[in-house]
Amino acid sequence: MPNHHVILSAQLSTLEASGLIRLAQLEPEVEYLFRHALIQEAAYHSLVKGNRRLLHQAVGESLENLNRAQLDTPELDSVLARHFAEAGDQARAVRYYTLAGQAAAKMYATAEAIHNFSRALEIAQGLTAGHEAVVDLFLRGGHALELNAQDAEALTNYEAMQTWSESRGERRGQLAAMIARGTVYVKPTVVQNLARGYDLSQQALALARDIGDRPAEAKALWNLLQYYVAESKVAKALEYGELALDIARAEGMRELTAYVLTDLNKVYFMTEQPEKAKAAGEEAQAIWREQGVLNMLADNLASTMFSEIMLGRYQQALALSEEAQGVSRAIGNLWNQSYSLYTVDLVHFEHGDIGRAIAVAEECRRLAEQAGFAEGINQTGFDLTFIYGYMATWRAPSKQPAPPRRTALF
Repeated sequence: MPNHHVILSAQLSTLEASGLIRLAQLEPEVEYLFRHALIQEAAYHSLVKGNRRLLHQAVGESLENLNRAQLDTPELDSVLARHFAEAGDQARAVRYYTLAGQAAAKMYATAEAIHNFSRALEIAQGLTAGHEAVVDLFLRGGHALELNAQDAEALTNYEAMQTWSESRGERRGQLAAMIARGTVYVKPTVVQNLARGYDLSQQALALARDIGDRPAEAKALWNLLQYYVAESKVAKALEYGELALDIARAEGMRELTAYVLTDLNKVYFMTEQPEKAKAAGEEAQAIWREQGVLNMLADNLASTMFSEIMLGRYQQALALSEEAQGVSRAIGNLWNQSYSLYTVDLVHFEHGDIGRAIAVAEECRRLAEQAGFAEGINQTGFDLTFIYGYMATWRAPSKQPAPPRRTALF
């Protein structure tokens, strides 16, 4: 087997003797500079394909050995992934593209996460083994697309996942794809399709119970909880939500437990169980803070804010809205930025600050349109119609009627 490092050293010596490159430094690492970018490009393409692959393999292995303590940054992992991909070392390319995607996702650099997971998936599908890794990459990439408000693209990704799994007879992959598609369809976005989400979730629930997959069963039940909330069937929402919560707790699924509690917070509020609503919201919030899942922390804060508005506790609601906006802006999440302003305009309207109410409603709608947040678009349209209708009845300060109570709007 050829010694990659010896070959690389000989090639560098030839280029240096020709005056095409020069030694820039020896410490802490040997570094060469090309005289011109065009020379660099020409030198690279002058290598036969086999030597290019050896070069990329040697560079990748050298970087890997020199930076073993720092293999958790999207920048370095992306470089390693590219070198190993060019070298034809597919297993390591998948590994580093996956690591790069995970690192980017932790930093809420969703565009980078999508790119890296997509490259990892593209290569992984060409490998003969490791269907679980492929399913995991489909799910990670789809989640990143959802966070980036690309729900239509996420659906396309999950549909491809289901097709890939069906072609290999992988029932668990098919089940995961059905659940993921159902989740997208029941969410309040512009691609929402409640009937489709219901059908997929019921099919997934039956399959999960058939093969004894309890975690998948809990996820399908969670989808149905969201479906019944959207349909305002709170008794059914409560039934499915508490079933999902019991399984999530029993299976030690902390993240799903928090998701279910976040939605049960709304259901308990709607069924006039304020103490249970408060406890569910607080437990979910503690989990999101513990796990550092900032997009869901912002979602939780905004949901709690909405409950406070409904109860007429406006100062608490405004404080929660401000915190939710701060978290949402920090991670660049447009959906949560809009949700953190959801119905806040009515607080300002209630206080008689009509200009502020209109400004908040328009900002909420602008963000909702960018994020595909259907409820935000619809609610702010209603709010603005109501506010402008009130303004049309305005005569003079001494005769101006007081704004109607907020509760009349719901």
